[in-house]
Amino acid sequence: MNDSQRLHAFTSVYDQLDRDADHDALLASLYHPKAVFQDPFHRLEGLTAIQSYFSGMYQSVDQITFQYGQYWPSSEADFLRWSMVFCHPAIAAGKAIHVEGGTEFRWQDDRVIYHQDLFDGATMLYNHLPVLGWVLGKIRERMA
Repeated sequence: MNDSQRLHAFTSVYDQLDRDADHDALLASLYHPKAVFQDPFHRLEGLTAIQSYFSGMYQSVDQITFQYGQYWPSSEADFLRWSMVFCHPAIAAGKAIHVEGGTEFRWQDDRVIYHQDLFDGATMLYNHLPVLGWVLGKIRERMA
């Protein structure tokens, strides 16, 4: 696959993922059976673990969308900037949460073998939890 085919393969799968999608088939078309998926909250090893995580996550969110930014392909690893907006009934009273981040991904046999999401976990989750969000706000005030 060339650079633009890799980018299209990646973004087209994420654009199709929602509550009603066939997560297993979509993810199997993108991820290598021995893929590793990592973000600030999880480290998953193997396609089956990734499929299980995504299936549960997409069943619990009311909405999730991505806008893609700059893409830097390389022979070692590709990097893609993105903005995500999601709504989860148990976080921020179901209001939309906007998260800026990026993904480093490596390919093997035309599938992603390594995926690491980089984003601020506080922006995504911690700031929206009642007690912890208040504590983090006070810490930020003292640091300013």
